[in-house]
Amino acid sequence: MQPEVRALLRTAARPYLAAGLYPYFFARGKLGYDPVYLSLLRRGGIADGARILDLGCGQGLLAAVLIAARRQYEAGAWPMGWPAPPSTTQLYGIEL
Repeated sequence: MQPEVRALLRTAARPYLAAGLYPYFFARGKLGYDPVYLSLLRRGGIADGARILDLGCGQGLLAAVLIAARRQYEAGAWPMGWPAPPSTTQLYGIEL
């Protein structure tokens, strides 16, 4: 795994530390092992300005990874060959 990708996963999971170790490690594991999150970014699957409705959003991991991705990209620490992550995306999450 590229160092920039590992940094992205750490950055996206970091806010969950405030809720405790379990939410943090759950976020790290889910983001690292569920292929949908990195695949969306690697393939440019979300357009700039997209409006996203995340039904069953759980802890809001999609929002966390999109925010972390944009910040990392703007800091110049983005995986080589990956398209820029979406900007100005509206994301709504609904959980039971």
